[in-house]
Amino acid sequence: MKLNEDFKIEDQRRRFFSPKPFLALVAPCKINDGISRFLPEEMAEFSTVFTSAKKSTCFFIPASGSGSRMFDFLYEYLENPNDDNFKKALFLFNNIASFAFFDELSLEIKEKIKNLDISIKDFIHYILEETGKNYGDLPKALFPFHRLDDKNLNPFQEHILQGKLISEEISYHFTIQKKFENLLKSFIEEIETKSKSSVSINFSEQNPNTDSYVFSSNGDLVFGSSNKPLMRPGGHGSLLENLQTLSSDLIFVKNIDNVQHFTKCKNSNEVWSFLAGLSIEIKSEIHKLTSNPSKDDLSLFNSRFNLYTESEINASSSVESILLLLKRPLRICGMVRNEGQNGGGPFFVSKNGIIQKQIIEKGQVDLAGDQAAIFFESTHFNPVMMVLDIKNEQGEIYDLFTFNDDEQFLKVEKNHAGKDVVFIELPGLWNGGMANWNTLFVEIGNEVFSPVKTVLDLINPSHLSMD
Repeated sequence: MKLNEDFKIEDQRRRFFSPKPFLALVAPCKINDGISRFLPEEMAEFSTVFTSAKKSTCFFIPASGSGSRMFDFLYEYLENPNDDNFKKALFLFNNIASFAFFDELSLEIKEKIKNLDISIKDFIHYILEETGKNYGDLPKALFPFHRLDDKNLNPFQEHILQGKLISEEISYHFTIQKKFENLLKSFIEEIETKSKSSVSINFSEQNPNTDSYVFSSNGDLVFGSSNKPLMRPGGHGSLLENLQTLSSDLIFVKNIDNVQHFTKCKNSNEVWSFLAGLSIEIKSEIHKLTSNPSKDDLSLFNSRFNLYTESEINASSSVESILLLLKRPLRICGMVRNEGQNGGGPFFVSKNGIIQKQIIEKGQVDLAGDQAAIFFESTHFNPVMMVLDIKNEQGEIYDLFTFNDDEQFLKVEKNHAGKDVVFIELPGLWNGGMANWNTLFVEIGNEVFSPVKTVLDLINPSHLSMD
């Protein structure tokens, strides 16, 4: 055990402090050049394919993230008040009745807010700390996002209730922190009562064996208060292991905080049906090709769906190479236009002489020379909705780790206890984690993307009732 730990420490130290192999960007993917756009009538046809196919379907929703990040500006105000965080804190205080979680505050606090009989700092302490609502310790999945009728809904409830409008047969898999499992389960009965039907829900944790060791900037191992090596979660790429356990024909992937108000979920559900039908159609065509592969048929198939680059097609000259290209997990990625969000996007990259489509974060690129210009020309954002098919033509689940690109780990620099520390994260789930999947980028409308990065986002129109 000790030898294995020593090996992991040295391997992670070497990876962080050695020059990292960057990906070479060729060009950003754009509409009709790496990103497909479908007409409304085509989308409707694919939706019909999905509703007719009766495929087993599961939502896979990473939900272990802490809600404390939504309150970063409040923590900053308490520690180091400035004009920016003061204005945000004051806005929250003055508009608190507009937020769903206001309904859950005590009558005493509500009265004090109404009469301006509580300071902003005391209000913040009440919101965040254990002596009050303790929202600072609550996972984002359990934070009250929306008002519906006479109740509040958190995103855990909202995702399930909205999914049931697509199909009563859909199941749900949430990755969570184990300590909140019972609290999450306590909402299931309420969901089943409200929807008047049962629901299939499973939970899993991020494997602690995927955690990363933390080093000082000079390469020394950092130790925590218990004199054990300090470790940090290995990033959402760790969830590839959780994804591997799912047996559904189709897997819908979405972040926990990207959920619109229940009265405004129609567009998202229509997009899910469209992307799922597109996945089914493409998988059916791939099955036909694998039974009688030829380069001409591959090119004809690709002219319709643009799954591969010309470089990948040209490199597939033999039956064996065509089959290697086809026999991979499939992901249909719903891409929205970039409106200034932090994050990566879809690009053509060159690796080992082959140009392929990838989802790239800034940390995967050496932003020198023309690389910066290419990166910042991107028109679209990371996928906000993904439909996955991880089975081969015999219905067996692929070994997803064989399609991972281990070289695309990320280097992270943070501050811990006032000191600069560093560690690596595994290749991101939809970055290096799915680097060698069959990939289709599809443009979808920005109205289906309404992440809650700060609590103030919860009074944006997409999070308010249509009534």
